[in-house]
Amino acid sequence: MKKIIIVLLLAVLPTVAFAQKAFRKLRHTDGIAAINVSNGGYNALNDKDKVALGSVARDYLSSASHLDNLNVFISSEKKHARTIKRAMLDYLGEKQMEELINFEQDGSGISIYMKKDTSGSDITEMLLFVENRQKNESVLISFTGTLGLNKK
Repeated sequence: MKKIIIVLLLAVLPTVAFAQKAFRKLRHTDGIAAINVSNGGYNALNDKDKVALGSVARDYLSSASHLDNLNVFISSEKKHARTIKRAMLDYLGEKQMEELINFEQDGSGISIYMKKDTSGSDITEMLLFVENRQKNESVLISFTGTLGLNKK
């Protein structure tokens, strides 16, 4: 599950963004692992020696520098997996987000939601939710920031 989370995180990092305040209560809950990376963290990575990085890594870091915040919440306890899902559903009930993907199979699911700016050319929020009901695992990844959809 951890490998899947890391792969998903790296895959979505250059193309997403999302709002954070609704999920603060999850940060200090025993049984929920919480990771938060602020804009300062991205900028510190972006300031490192770029010469040693390949072009793909430079592109990732350049995209990440436009993110304001990244939150990841993980739990493999049934009670807390439900808490994470409820927080996500409550947030979606308050926000106008477009569903990009909803995939369900064998008790597992992946849902991705996004919100664009008023011009429709940038993503300003994104939410990724991964659930394995058989193992009582839930992962919520949220981003805020501005990422251009027209970047070449």
